[in-house]
Amino acid sequence: MPNADDPLKPKPVWAARPFNENVAAAVAGNAVIVAGTNRQLANDQEVAKETHGITALTIRDGKPFWRHSLRSGPVRWGVAIDRKGRVLVSLRSGQVICFGPEE
Repeated sequence: MPNADDPLKPKPVWAARPFNENVAAAVAGNAVIVAGTNRQLANDQEVAKETHGITALTIRDGKPFWRHSLRSGPVRWGVAIDRKGRVLVSLRSGQVICFGPEE
């Protein structure tokens, strides 16, 4: 078993949990893109209210630099980044949404 004080053992730089349930992630050169679901329960008798979203976290420190709500829940592992840096997310409704700069 490796020594816990081993200087060669990787150590976490930052940690983040942008949603109650993170369901999809992709890594780019400057960001980690995470899509997920938040659930809020008002009381034990109600069905949980779900909201869905996607966010970009800076690779350097994990702080969010953009966030958007989604109309439907993201598909597990349903996030991709193309070579131009556009972010694609697949939703459980069957939609695919693309986020990127306006051209």
